[in-house]
Amino acid sequence: MVVAAAAAAVVEADLGGDDAAFLVDTADGYELLWYATQELGDLF
Repeated sequence: MVVAAAAAAVVEADLGGDDAAFLVDTADGYELLWYATQELGDLF
Protein backbone atom coordinates (compact mmCIF):
# COMPACT_ATOMS: atom_id res chain seq x y z
CA MET A 1 0.00 0.00 0.00
CA VAL A 2 2.86 2.40 0.75
CA VAL A 3 4.50 1.71 -2.60
CA ALA A 4 1.23 2.31 -4.48
CA ALA A 5 0.71 5.62 -2.65
CA ALA A 6 4.27 6.65 -3.44
CA ALA A 7 3.82 5.79 -7.11
CA ALA A 8 0.75 8.00 -7.23
CA ALA A 9 2.65 10.84 -5.51
CA VAL A 10 5.80 10.90 -7.68
CA VAL A 11 4.70 13.79 -9.91
CA GLU A 12 3.57 15.89 -6.96
CA ALA A 13 6.87 15.17 -5.21
CA ASP A 14 8.76 16.30 -8.30
CA LEU A 15 6.76 19.54 -8.21
CA GLY A 16 7.90 20.21 -4.65
CA GLY A 17 5.13 18.73 -2.50
CA ASP A 18 6.59 17.97 0.92
CA ASP A 19 3.98 15.34 1.88
CA ALA A 20 4.36 13.62 -1.48
CA ALA A 21 8.14 13.65 -1.15
CA PHE A 22 7.79 12.03 2.28
CA LEU A 23 5.69 9.22 0.77
CA VAL A 24 8.22 8.62 -1.99
CA ASP A 25 11.10 8.61 0.50
CA THR A 26 9.24 6.17 2.75
CA ALA A 27 8.72 3.72 -0.11
CA ASP A 28 12.41 3.96 -0.97
CA GLY A 29 13.16 2.06 2.25
CA TYR A 30 11.19 -1.02 1.20
CA GLU A 31 13.01 -4.02 -0.21
CA LEU A 32 11.27 -4.77 -3.50
CA LEU A 33 11.91 -8.00 -5.34
CA TRP A 34 12.41 -7.41 -9.04
CA TYR A 35 13.22 -10.21 -11.42
CA ALA A 36 13.82 -10.27 -15.14
CA THR A 37 11.45 -12.56 -17.02
CA GLN A 38 14.30 -14.93 -17.88
CA GLU A 39 14.99 -15.40 -14.14
CA LEU A 40 11.49 -16.58 -13.23
CA GLY A 41 12.31 -20.24 -13.93
CA ASP A 42 15.03 -20.11 -11.26
CA LEU A 43 12.52 -19.08 -8.61
CA PHE A 44 10.48 -22.27 -8.74
